[in-house]
Amino acid sequence: MYGVPTSTAKAWLQNYRRNRQVERRIRTGLWRVSSPAQDAALVAGAQRNPFVSARDLKADSGFPGQKYQLISRLKKAGLGTRHFALKELLTDEHKL
Repeated sequence: MYGVPTSTAKAWLQNYRRNRQVERRIRTGLWRVSSPAQDAALVAGAQRNPFVSARDLKADSGFPGQKYQLISRLKKAGLGTRHFALKELLTDEHKL
């Protein structure tokens, strides 16, 4: 009737019985590379040292994903991207 395989219709029915919803959830279809505990360790490390780079933060926390995934997890936690601290340049007046 809907032009889908029987297995798909059974999955829809099972989803409705379990969650009482029929809407499609928006997902990428990819497996998540990190656990909630690893995400929490990543956020805690970023809050402890806000000036560490994303590469160093990945190494310190043992995050298994890529750099863009790390940045995505930090954004979801409300933290900005990782930029190293810059000092202002010295002028000739400073050097005297």
